[in-house]
Amino acid sequence: MTRRNTLIDTFLTRTNQGMDAFEESVTRTHPARIVYLAAGAALVVAATTRSTALTKLTKPVLMPLLVADVLFPDATVARQRRLKPRGPAWKKVLGGRTIRPGTRTAEADNLVLAAGLIAGWLGDLKLMNEDSRSADPQVRAKNLNQGAAAFALNHAAYIHLLRTRGARADAVASRIRAAAVAGGAALTAARVPKALPAALGYGTILATTSAMGDAERPHISHGGNLFVISDGLILTRLTLLRNALAPSAPAVAKVIDGALDGAVMATYIIAQMLLVDGLRK
Repeated sequence: MTRRNTLIDTFLTRTNQGMDAFEESVTRTHPARIVYLAAGAALVVAATTRSTALTKLTKPVLMPLLVADVLFPDATVARQRRLKPRGPAWKKVLGGRTIRPGTRTAEADNLVLAAGLIAGWLGDLKLMNEDSRSADPQVRAKNLNQGAAAFALNHAAYIHLLRTRGARADAVASRIRAAAVAGGAALTAARVPKALPAALGYGTILATTSAMGDAERPHISHGGNLFVISDGLILTRLTLLRNALAPSAPAVAKVIDGALDGAVMATYIIAQMLLVDGLRK
């Protein structure tokens, strides 16, 4: 088998694994998950159509819903039956470590996960204010830096949890993501240098989550990669379509920018959901 065929087979296998992980996450019957998916779909519509009212109604509830799912998992009756202990030797293995549900380690890790999501919630709130849709790209850049600081804490929690389960980034995964961060930083420096703290600083932290999760279960690896794609689309809008929010911008630029904004929200919503499902205990 040629190297090209091997790469194609690997890509198809990982894609299928990602689709299975996505299906498992969206079919979770926890009440908070059902509302999360509905609110997420509405937010994608809000972003695409630039509906500020719908954005303010849906975006603030997303991370609290994931927190509720993490801290109160037993709200799902079907989930309780599926995870019911079978005999004294029943156990669950995650990341090479044996964790018995209800132990202090599992509870502590879930609290870290919840704290990370709260940081992400603060980032969401910052990125949905009026400055996020300012016609001035410099104003949007400043707002992005502030939101990225909160998301850096979100990913610090993810990185901590990945490290506790023994995840480490290999050299190839690290180089690929380093190249992506460098490219994004170079484009940002050329077009909107004020956003460099987000592109380079937060970008490096996000790339670390993605690289460390690359070899983990599909929920984590695909969640991390989708997060990179989501933030990459944010930089694309800020740099290549930096004037699309100006009243005088061409109609086609506004349509493209709206579509990309919707894609940002869709990939972000799925990424957070997959990461939570992969990291919860």
